[in-house]
Amino acid sequence: MKNISQLPKINRGLLLLILVGLLAFAGWAGEDPLYEESYLLPPESIQNLLVRDTNTVTLDNMSPDGDHFLIPVNRAYSTLKLMTQRTLRLGMLEICPDVNREWRLSTSGVTGLKIYSLKQKKTWALQVPANAFFSDMVWSPDGDQIAFLAHLPEGSQVWTADIKSGKSKPLSKAFV
Repeated sequence: MKNISQLPKINRGLLLLILVGLLAFAGWAGEDPLYEESYLLPPESIQNLLVRDTNTVTLDNMSPDGDHFLIPVNRAYSTLKLMTQRTLRLGMLEICPDVNREWRLSTSGVTGLKIYSLKQKKTWALQVPANAFFSDMVWSPDGDQIAFLAHLPEGSQVWTADIKSGKSKPLSKAFV
């Protein structure tokens, strides 16, 4: 192999120009946010599209009294923070050990609950804890309350909600 002093003058000049160009590009790239080692979020207009409820409502969870329907409010996409929680995996079993529940119950799903009344022809939201996901909703036999699991950042609890007032509360302080 030839050493650099044996190359013709034009090739040495071209090689020098390429090296200077690469060094200049490396310096410029270090200042550009696109080249930083971090997660780059899309524009706010795109972020707003990702948090909208894209699900159409189906009235398929009727109360025993035949007047009310439970409407779950879903979030279609999760956040980077939720998706990067510490997770233990064994085959198809995925557990978040910090909250002692399945990974899927900590990352996405139902984020709110609404009630629709046939007689009143109106919808209202139940007051549920923020930053939580909900599952396993069950009507009381008289249709006045709903019991559900609230998957909070600290753990999962059983909660109940009163249909008429819209208020909800934990059944106990214990985590399940």
